[in-house]
Formats: sequence, structure tokens, C-alpha cells
Amino acid sequence: MPTKSALSHSNPPKIATRVTSHSQTSVKVRGFRTTDLSSVLQLIQGSYPPKPRRWAIATFLSHIELNKAKIDDGRRFFLVTSPGCIYAVFGIHRHIWGPKDICWASWFFIEPRIQRTRLAVTIAGLFFDKLSNMRFRRLYVETYSDHPQYSRIARLLPKFGFTCEARLCSYLEPGVDMLYFSKDLQPPCPKRLK
Repeated sequence: MPTKSALSHSNPPKIATRVTSHSQTSVKVRGFRTTDLSSVLQLIQGSYPPKPRRWAIATFLSHIELNKAKIDDGRRFFLVTSPGCIYAVFGIHRHIWGPKDICWASWFFIEPRIQRTRLAVTIAGLFFDKLSNMRFRRLYVETYSDHPQYSRIARLLPKFGFTCEARLCSYLEPGVDMLYFSKDLQPPCPKRLK
């Protein structure tokens, strides 16, 4: 568990409570800092149902502890902010045994009050741009079907250019399949002439 000092911060960023047109032009992506943890946990609490919420919190706490021990867990977390506000948290991981230009979405939390807004679409674009600038070629996302929280995500991903690549039947529970989606982040290389 993080120490008390890792969980406290004299002036933690606030979770966004109001969205203005100015907000869309001033949002920025920055790396996660341990001083952001209390605000990130607050965002997770409001964004996810209990079971995945526990998984996400455990992932963040494990990431912090591994970083303290100088162990690279392959995860990177980012915040989408404007001055004094956190709008979203997203994370990626890559498999150390896999290609270096492939990444997987770890978590993607958007403040519930701005979901389904233009700002949420802007935030998704910032996420894809960040990964592309990091030279990732492809992003994979795993989610679930036929579950109130996840089926909405599964319907949304194709609108952002994702393709469903695979389905693992009854993975989460009977009747709830795991779905694997992918999105190309870089233009394909031209084929060489023989």
C-alpha cells in the first residue's frame, strides 16, 4: 500500500464538475504522478461499478509500489487535465515479450458528467494522438459483451475506428463474452515491390 504521504496532497486537482467551451481548448495530457492518486481514486469511484473498480484501484496501487521498487511493470498512466481539473485518466501497458510498438489499454476513465459530450470525443482523440506520438502502431482493447457497463463500450469502439478481432465466450460469467478490439495508430507501411 502507498504510504500516507503518497495518498495526501496539499492541493490535489479537482475532478471536473463543470464543462465550458473554453475547457475543450485548454485540455492537456500529462503523465500520472503519485500526488494525483487521491483524485484518480475519486474519479474511478464515480466511473466504474464495484468489481472492475477494485481491479483498477489494485492496478494503480501495484503500479506505484513497483515503481518505488524500480520495477517496470510495463504500464503508463496519463491524465487529461485543464488548470486545476482532471477530466480523464487513461493507462496503457505492453507485454514485455511482445512487439514494442503494440500496446493495450489498461483503463480509460472519463468523468461521468462529461461522458457523451464533445469534450469526451476530444479526450479520446488526445488519447489516440498520445499513443501515436509514442510510436505505438496498434492499440488493443479488451471489454465485455452483454453486461450493462461494458456493452456500451463495445458499441462505442467501432465508432472510433476499432475492429473486433476476437471473442472469448462466457469469459467474465456465463453469457458475458470477452471481446478484443484493435485500432491502427500509424498509417500502414507501403508494401515493397519485389
